[in-house]
Amino acid sequence: MQTQSVNKVRRGLHVVGSLWFAAVVLVLLLVAMACATVYESMHGAEQALLTFYQSSWFEALLFLLAANVLTAVVVRYPFSKRQIGFVMTHASILVILGGALVTKHFGIDGQVSIVEGETLTEDFRKRHAKFKYTVAE
Repeated sequence: MQTQSVNKVRRGLHVVGSLWFAAVVLVLLLVAMACATVYESMHGAEQALLTFYQSSWFEALLFLLAANVLTAVVVRYPFSKRQIGFVMTHASILVILGGALVTKHFGIDGQVSIVEGETLTEDFRKRHAKFKYTVAE
């Protein structure tokens, strides 16, 4: 009984870590980003961010991609010397996806226009300290 459940878990991990699963998720992301690009040209960047890139379904697609990349590495453990490139590439993708998640939840996004020689103090958010910018001549 326990062997059957272990085999089902292994089979599930192999499906999630498969190239087929990656292709499906990447095609879904491709279609979503193509639609977002067209939508952005008609409605503006701010609306496209809200409708597509900051939506929960888009974040779920990115989570599925991260799960696929992580599982693809885990099912190949222990690694041989010839798999080092594979592992490093997939680890890099996970670092990039993790950085995007951290930026989404903790990043500060804004624009400031400064004329040469001018000093500007701007409070971006109440929870963050004030930033002081000076453009040197």
